[in-house]
Amino acid sequence: MQNERQQPNESWNYWAYTLEGAFFITSSAFWEPGTIIPSFLSGLTTSQVLIGLGPALKSAGWMMPQLLVAGLLDQNSKLKPVVVGAAVLARGAFVLLPLLVLSQLPPATKVWAFLLLYTLFCFAEGVTAVPWTEMLGRAIAPRRRGRLLGNMQSVAGISALAAGVVVRMLLGSERLVYPANYAALFAAGAVLLVGSGAMMYAVREPAVGEPSVAVAAAAAVAPAGDQPSIRRRPQLLASLRRVPYLVRNNPLFGNLLLARVVAAAPSLALPFYVLYGRDALGLSPVWIGNSVTAQMLGAVVGGLIWARVSVRWGYQPLIRASCIAGLLIPVWTLLSSVAARSLVLASLAPYLFLMTYVTIGLYFTSVWVGFTNYLLEIVPSGERPMYIGILSTVAGPLAFLAAPGGLLVAGAGYLFTFALSAAGSVVALWLAWRLPPEASASAAKPAASAAAASSDLT
Repeated sequence: MQNERQQPNESWNYWAYTLEGAFFITSSAFWEPGTIIPSFLSGLTTSQVLIGLGPALKSAGWMMPQLLVAGLLDQNSKLKPVVVGAAVLARGAFVLLPLLVLSQLPPATKVWAFLLLYTLFCFAEGVTAVPWTEMLGRAIAPRRRGRLLGNMQSVAGISALAAGVVVRMLLGSERLVYPANYAALFAAGAVLLVGSGAMMYAVREPAVGEPSVAVAAAAAVAPAGDQPSIRRRPQLLASLRRVPYLVRNNPLFGNLLLARVVAAAPSLALPFYVLYGRDALGLSPVWIGNSVTAQMLGAVVGGLIWARVSVRWGYQPLIRASCIAGLLIPVWTLLSSVAARSLVLASLAPYLFLMTYVTIGLYFTSVWVGFTNYLLEIVPSGERPMYIGILSTVAGPLAFLAAPGGLLVAGAGYLFTFALSAAGSVVALWLAWRLPPEASASAAKPAASAAAASSDLT
């Protein structure tokens, strides 16, 4: 277990991180990838693939750049300039969205322009992921991270519940009709995103620590008189060539990686629940706002639960909980479909459908808190950026499962797609159950071996 001593500026950074995440998560209630984005795009196009791309870009953009970014960072890297620079680019792209939505461009042009700006926003956010997480690892002691992330989710969830009420009012308004209501939503989200960027700027980056394993390995094999400086930044290609060694040297990480990949099974269907509620259950646009509120409620409840579970039992139970939640997401929608076909239970169908979104909130909070912190505990501290990048970059493309999911919806229907998503979560749960508690895994985690690392570089 890592040292629990108080880090410099820890109290300041604890609240800066909490508020930054709260601003960002509250903002996402106004452009929620699984409800607001598909609903907006469905007003411009009937293509299920394009509708599925909207929310897929959020997850893929967040995860896919991380390995490349990690390859350019080491334990001596200053992280805050990377985070702030990428955040400025992301927010610059997002603030243009309300203007685009109100423009008079043809629908097809507007769809592609929207997806282009949204892609830039998502991938710029993805650039921040590794340095943001590594800076968190440096700034906050291990057993305080779970509480911080859980409290961040709870604070954000409470404010996002209020945001959900605003979403419901805007989407149900008779005066502010499509697309002006969506422009108002994106504008509110942009303001909160600027707030999150300001709080990230306020974080006081801890002093640089010991030299990284990559630099130490290079120094060990370099000829005398040609020793690299410990301040030298790692070469990207050399760092990428070390990936197979890092995975082989830590079998537990390989198991975690596999569980995380399969735990992405809900991505197959996430954009299509809101469309199913509208098309098959006959729910009005107001229920989109209700769905956002339900998801934020799940995030609030999840944040409260996961923070306490992580402190008492660690992060392994959270990984299992994320897989159970992933399984229950389509189950609730399937139950709502059954209820809608029954004269006796038909009135329950909308509320069973809302449980889908409560569970989505539980799913995302448990995935984030569980997998992230379990990873931080089982890998050497000097290698955290690379391991974070590997995990996210491998899992990232699976966000595009929504694209083939759209083809499945078009060809086989909603319910088959939802059932396939549930089957994937069953497999993920089996894999997650095989992961040991991180306390025992941390004690046995591999030491950074310069000789072994160098053998993989040659």
